Amino acid sequence: MDSELRKIKLLIPFIIALIVSLIAIVSFFLPYISSAEEYREYLESQGDKHASDSVDMTYRDMKDISLFEYAKTYFQGGKEILHDETAGIFYGVLMSSVGVFSILVLLAVLRKKPILTFILSALVGGVCYLVNRDCIDRGIMPSSNYFWGISYYMLYACIAVIAFCAIWMFVAKRKIKKEGSVTLV
Repeated sequence: MDSELRKIKLLIPFIIALIVSLIAIVSFFLPYISSAEEYREYLESQGDKHASDSVDMTYRDMKDISLFEYAKTYFQGGKEILHDETAGIFYGVLMSSVGVFSILVLLAVLRKKPILTFILSALVGGVCYLVNRDCIDRGIMPSSNYFWGISYYMLYACIAVIAFCAIWMFVAKRKIKKEGSVTLV
């Protein structure tokens, strides 16, 4: 019975971290920025016209833009938008890395590696901060046309919860090892 209780103590933070890491992955595809009501009407009025020749995105698609869509836009049209293909690749990789690191966090959680989970969640946090700074520095946000979308807030909340659960799993594993060594003596 005592070993079952110890396993449950490890299972709770594992399940929470698992669910939240899945939410972090999903939030990569949710709106990172959303258009304000007046600008949303303008975008809707433009219909299915493409915003750029090299990017597969219409004005209507620009109402709510996820990090996935940002990455795709920079990979497709970096040369046209930024007048530099290398910069387009850089920004595409920057935006994509949020999703990639979120997947790596999920894999670390599934393997029940609390230290790796913590490190990877810190990397997701660092990349989210860089994306945020980039949006602010280049004047994308704050704007009268756009505001932060649900993904912006969800990612930071997910990072905090995953880091907390990683510490919780680490402590629970240590207690299980400690209690296991006491019963052997």
